[in-house]
Amino acid sequence: MLKYIFYSFIYLVSNVSLMANDTDVLTPPEIWADYDPTVEPLDEEIIKSWEEDGIVYKEVYFNGEKLDGKYVRIYAIYSAPKKGFNLPAILHIHGGGQTANARWAKEFAKRGYAFLTINWGGEWTNRKRYTLWNNYPNGDHKKRFKRNVTLPSPRADSYYLWTQASRRALTYLCAQKEVNTDKIGAFGVSIGGSIMWNMAFDNRIKAGCAIYGVGMNTYRFMDPRFAIKHPNHIPSANDLRWRQSMAPEAYAPYVKFPMLYMSSTNDHHGNMDRSEQVFAMMKEGVPIARAQTPRFRHHIGADFTENLPRWMDYHLKGKGNWPANPETLITKGSNNAPIFSLIPDQIDQIEKVQIYYALENPFAVNRHWRDGVVMKKANSYIAEVPIMNEDEYLFAYANITYKSGVVLSSKLEAIIPAQIGAKATILEPNRTIYYGEEGLAGWVCASPGTDPIPELIEHPLKVTIGPDGKQGFTFDRNRPIWTFAPGDPEYRAPKGASLQFDIKTTTGEDFVVKLHKNYRVSEAKTYSTAVTLSGNKGWQTVTLKANDFKENKKGDLLGESINEVNTLELAPSKGGKWQDKKIIFRNFRWIGGTYVPHVHSYRNNNNLKNIKVISSDDANNLVDHEALKDEKK
Repeated sequence: MLKYIFYSFIYLVSNVSLMANDTDVLTPPEIWADYDPTVEPLDEEIIKSWEEDGIVYKEVYFNGEKLDGKYVRIYAIYSAPKKGFNLPAILHIHGGGQTANARWAKEFAKRGYAFLTINWGGEWTNRKRYTLWNNYPNGDHKKRFKRNVTLPSPRADSYYLWTQASRRALTYLCAQKEVNTDKIGAFGVSIGGSIMWNMAFDNRIKAGCAIYGVGMNTYRFMDPRFAIKHPNHIPSANDLRWRQSMAPEAYAPYVKFPMLYMSSTNDHHGNMDRSEQVFAMMKEGVPIARAQTPRFRHHIGADFTENLPRWMDYHLKGKGNWPANPETLITKGSNNAPIFSLIPDQIDQIEKVQIYYALENPFAVNRHWRDGVVMKKANSYIAEVPIMNEDEYLFAYANITYKSGVVLSSKLEAIIPAQIGAKATILEPNRTIYYGEEGLAGWVCASPGTDPIPELIEHPLKVTIGPDGKQGFTFDRNRPIWTFAPGDPEYRAPKGASLQFDIKTTTGEDFVVKLHKNYRVSEAKTYSTAVTLSGNKGWQTVTLKANDFKENKKGDLLGESINEVNTLELAPSKGGKWQDKKIIFRNFRWIGGTYVPHVHSYRNNNNLKNIKVISSDDANNLVDHEALKDEKK
């Protein structure tokens, strides 16, 4: 601890002494100009080797770079098909809180790849083996003393060190006798996805995939890209230097390899709205593809698991095909409502098209995505996207599922409908948030698996039929579930309303209902109330008044301001486990209260300008990392 306090002091002194003369910012090419990841000896140490189901594995340490006179020792797991020769090869860069993942090693070796999964995160509770950073500052993820270091050099920052380790891992991968060094791919998850952009200067990579990571972390939630009258967050001088030097988005113009970006629309690390800016920075001609799971946060849908392997197959093996990105447009329809149009590639290979749209909310993390009613029209697909206010933003995008299993997303469209002459066609608010007959309709759960490994991906939420033939949803995992529908202008609560819903529980249940204001953004507040029910074979109706909800930290009552909430959550209360495994929920609605004109909380709020930006790659903000959970078992 004293060592990290010392280095923090050195960092502050450096800032004070160099800030005044800091006119030149190191650019990404300058940062990496003299770095050669192949120079240092690897000095491989095989801890363990084994064979299983026709795949050979070895658990190893090898040299990273020499820091303070001592080599970093990188921990990794390598796999390859037995007797493999001239194999394409892939590097896996894990996410924050994760580590080397043998499940990925198995998955890709089964597909005929040599595969290397490393640990860059270093020392962690309950972790038996990990990369040895030898207490070098900012090497260990959990111990790093400072994020976004730019002075005296960005080379002191964690992202430089972790990228350096990943490039050394490519050197180890290329040194394996069965590997074809002209067919190297790499992908990263979460922070690993961010690191993928920083790998831009490694010409050995012929295909890449960033999962969740897209940079733009100094913007975060305080600088939404699409907002009206939002007081802009004022970046620090260090933020500005970081954005030009070491931030992942600064590397986008230098990426030469094809990049697949996989994420989820409400992700807290890979901001959907900002991702389009990063893609626009890439050089013309460099292939980029998107795959966005709707409504999820930091996990990929089960129907997206074919994307990563087929992307690698296409670029490294020359196998299969990959459709071109679709064209999209929002125009005014005949009844003045906006129309979203999609012109996809390989239309004869399409299995289904889904169009999603959202209204008003500038914060991607708590935006409510609706299902559009899709119609095929010649070689295009269209959906009318009704709006409630033509002067507020409309967001829309599409997912195209191909017969190959690939799910390709269109770019995000964001417009103010009035600017194309469109008019509001939703004229009245709707007291019913969710009825049940519409399927899941926006209900999601906490991440059932950060990594899109087929055997890990599940469908925890399911539509089911309850008493009297009435439909609702149930789930089979002990996780909180939520909907962002209360933040949608049509489903927003009346002022002072009560929340009511129907539940079927045969055994009885204890759970917590939470209403969030500004979920996962500035000035966020959570209001909770407990519900205890005895068992019943039929439907039971729960009614919760606004003043039943108390703020989690200060105990303030929610009261009439219930109309300001944007997220509804249900969570188990007994040891984090739902007691009734066949519980069913349906018919969530607002009763009572009075509708009032809505004013977004951030408008004309000058208190937001200097709020500290919270980084999602900080160890304190990690969520649902399966690799670490597996290690604890």
